[in-house]
Amino acid sequence: MNQQQQAQARAKIEGMKAQFEQKRAIATALGQIKQKVGVYSGKGGVGKTTVAVNLAVTLAAEGAKVGLLDVDIDCPNVVRALNISELPLVAEDKRMVPPERFDVKVMSMGFFQENEDEAIIWRGPMVHNAINQ
Repeated sequence: MNQQQQAQARAKIEGMKAQFEQKRAIATALGQIKQKVGVYSGKGGVGKTTVAVNLAVTLAAEGAKVGLLDVDIDCPNVVRALNISELPLVAEDKRMVPPERFDVKVMSMGFFQENEDEAIIWRGPMVHNAINQ
């Protein structure tokens, strides 16, 4: 194995280590969440955003700690439904700090849209990385 091949192999191993650490951090963070509720459908326009937002706000009003993660790739409307204008902050440890509305912490793919009237056109790896982040 020449030096270039060794460097490529080391870079690949480092990338795999970073990916493993990221997955472990995600699993740890998700493990700290007591209850998780998914609202999903294979069809568009059936009220997923409406149900998710109303459920989140109602649970928060009842005293629950609530976070709402909108990973709708084509039409992320949670930001619009909750009328959120501020973007997430980035903490010193590079984690994103979600804005709050009605005592619900919100993270949405909508924060990454340049124009909210246009669909987000991302390929698989880009979507995967954004959701992991």
